[in-house]
Amino acid sequence: MRFAFFIAAAVFVLSPLMASAQMPPPFGGSQNTYMCHKISGARALQYKANAIDQFGNTQFDILEAVRICNPMEGEFENPINGEGGDFPMVEPEIHYVCYRIAIGNTTALRKRFEVDNQLAENQEYESDQPEEVCLPSVKRH
Repeated sequence: MRFAFFIAAAVFVLSPLMASAQMPPPFGGSQNTYMCHKISGARALQYKANAIDQFGNTQFDILEAVRICNPMEGEFENPINGEGGDFPMVEPEIHYVCYRIAIGNTTALRKRFEVDNQLAENQEYESDQPEEVCLPSVKRH
């Protein structure tokens, strides 16, 4: 079975949430900040996928669920300069389940980019091989 996924990002889910910031919403529009937990007991999957994200094209197999990302609320403070802020839980129903993937082929390597959020402070990064795909999910207890 083949699926086409359009992925906003391969792994990271800590989203910008400062109320005064005019940042683009990550992951399909959510303004939540997420805390991700490792999970166990996932069964093996056998999906093949072709994806295009902002770093390039990737062909991969979806292997198993490895983490659940729950919306969270809280506050943070930089102990060096005292700056900080709050991050509210805006949409409590939006969760993400992240799946470990095995790469078949990818052009999404060594792409340079900068991130602006409460914590990264305009830090520059370089992409490496994708490791996970995170899907919007509904969680039941």
